[in-house]
Amino acid sequence: MPLQLTVLGLNCGTSVDGIDCAFCSIKQASPSSPLEFKLLKYAEQPVPQEAKQRILSMIESNQTSLEEVCQMGSLIGKVFASAALAFAASQNIDWADVDIVASHGQTMWHIPLPQGDQLRSTLQMMESTELSIALGRTVVSDFRTGEVSAGRHGAPLVAFMDALLARHDTLSRGIQNIGGIGNVSYVPSSSPLDVFEFDTGPGNVWMDAAMRYFTNGQMQYDRDGEWAKKGKVDEEMVKEVLGMEYFSGKLPKTTGRELFGDAFAHQLIQRGLAKGLAKEDIVATLTRITAQSIHEAYLRYLPPHETLPSHPALDELYLCGGGGFNPALVDYIASQLPGTRIAQLDELGIPSSAKEAISFALLGAECVLGRTVIVPQHVDSRLPVVLGKITPAAANWADVVSKVAEFQAEAGERAWGVVERMVLG
Repeated sequence: MPLQLTVLGLNCGTSVDGIDCAFCSIKQASPSSPLEFKLLKYAEQPVPQEAKQRILSMIESNQTSLEEVCQMGSLIGKVFASAALAFAASQNIDWADVDIVASHGQTMWHIPLPQGDQLRSTLQMMESTELSIALGRTVVSDFRTGEVSAGRHGAPLVAFMDALLARHDTLSRGIQNIGGIGNVSYVPSSSPLDVFEFDTGPGNVWMDAAMRYFTNGQMQYDRDGEWAKKGKVDEEMVKEVLGMEYFSGKLPKTTGRELFGDAFAHQLIQRGLAKGLAKEDIVATLTRITAQSIHEAYLRYLPPHETLPSHPALDELYLCGGGGFNPALVDYIASQLPGTRIAQLDELGIPSSAKEAISFALLGAECVLGRTVIVPQHVDSRLPVVLGKITPAAANWADVVSKVAEFQAEAGERAWGVVERMVLG
């Protein structure tokens, strides 16, 4: 029997600005057929300011108590559950029509490259039972942990979806997310199995921190890059920051607020003020750091163009995340990539702001099917694993199991193959 699942994907990024909610239809005629995907509904729900501040404070201080840890998972779970309920109500979604809810939760700490006596590990907080009980739906969560346990970095964790979405027989494409942290997936024309991904460095995190600092929290980000466009870039500071080891380190690599957080941003702000820079100059400088780090990453890690060796082999670049709407960022990147067509991810058929929520919806479906996903290139381990942890809901777990069993009954071992093609409905 063909597979038919409806999945609500939820995502909250490193900026903790809001929770993206994507209600998706996922079908497949057989395990060897293309995945048929359709985005049914999408919207963003706000994160309550008090919860946002508690989350960011816990991350930035890196000092907490067991009492706070005990509460934080449940708090985040309740926030996600409330967002899902509000989304469903606003979109007239009947919970009886939802098979599973999928989310990685909130990334609180990430150690992809352990130092000293550290262990490679990751902490995604969101008590899944808060969602399964409040929503009455089966929940799949905590996807990154499996990647880390398999010996990989656990992030960006979007290569599977990006490979399916950007696959093209003749064009090499990139999908650049500019959220709190920047990350790129490179999908060469050769095969979606040749995809690789990595974090380019800071995305909006430093710019947002500067805007909050200079406006006493009245402005959360530089709308339309207005401040950056008024300022003058301090090239010396840009060069100094981009000389950090992270930017030249070998693949694979991932990062987060542990390195590129508000504390670092405040150091750069104070350094700029000490040099006599105006606030607009500082925002412009931090914006350039993000933009230039993205371009330099392409030159360093993407294969060179066949006829233009000083340029990457990148025919098309699709942007997503809030930074993709910042002209000060995008214009600089475009100026450095004259042979690359740059567009919003929406052109590939999904809203750019919904991409990561959709990615978790896809991963959630693959988890309940017991299927592994594409393992990208340039990783420390090629071990395939099923990503995610399942929290059954009494109200619908039997229905989910039945759908999966009926789909796999006719397929046998073929049900475990990796999906390599997706069509959008």
